[in-house]
Amino acid sequence: MDVLKTLRDEVNNDPLSRGYAAMNNAERSASLNAKDRSIKIPIPSTEILAWSAQSSASDRPRIIKLEEAAASHASEAIKAISKASLEMIKRDGTALDLNLPDRMQMVDALVAGGALSANDKTSLVTLATKTVSRAEELGLPEISESLLQSAGVI
Repeated sequence: MDVLKTLRDEVNNDPLSRGYAAMNNAERSASLNAKDRSIKIPIPSTEILAWSAQSSASDRPRIIKLEEAAASHASEAIKAISKASLEMIKRDGTALDLNLPDRMQMVDALVAGGALSANDKTSLVTLATKTVSRAEELGLPEISESLLQSAGVI
């Protein structure tokens, strides 16, 4: 990746309307380094396993609910998704990436089918959510005023 080009494009095009044009380089670097962006990251199998053993408030353990749905849910689709979820939970070295539309659709189907609760989904999405800086989101290092000068922004 061309760091200077990526940085120059970000500041000059301002795709998120952060207001870079009205800022000096100190303010731009502070804005780019501020941890104010939420992204979803893949959840590793170790975290998914721990999550599945827990319960949402006033609920039952998630792995038990998924096992029951896999065994006896009225919908074959929910049974299949529950079985696939259990495989992923129990298989080492996997990850659940909620950025993939089909994975989110599977979670939504489990909630709609009653295999998981809305609170379970919220907990899972929270587990996948990380707060990062705009620079991190773009794959850039920490931004300094001198790096902005080198990039020749605005």
